[in-house]
Amino acid sequence: MMPDDLFGFMLRAPASLASRIDTGFVRAIPELDDPGAALDFLRRFVSRKVLVTPSMAEAMVEGLVAQNRRTSLRQIAQALEGGEPPPFPPELPF
Repeated sequence: MMPDDLFGFMLRAPASLASRIDTGFVRAIPELDDPGAALDFLRRFVSRKVLVTPSMAEAMVEGLVAQNRRTSLRQIAQALEGGEPPPFPPELPF
C-alpha cells in the first residue's frame, strides 16, 4: 500500500553484471542523516564530482525526513538481499 502523497516510485542504483545484487547502495541511503556524508556518498558514483552539489545532498537528506521513507527503503534493501538478479540482457520488447 502506498501513502496518499506518493504516486510513483523510482529507485536508481548502480548496477553490474555480477552474479548477485549488491545492496550496499540501497542499504546506505536510509542511514544518511548528514548532508556532508550524503555528498561524499553520492560523489562515489560519478566521475565528475563537481556535478553532485551540496544542495543536491541536502535535498536528499531532507527527502528522507518524510514519514516512512527510511523504513520503506530499509524494507526494499532487505527484499533485494534475497532476490535474484534479472537475466542479462533483459528481455525487453523493442
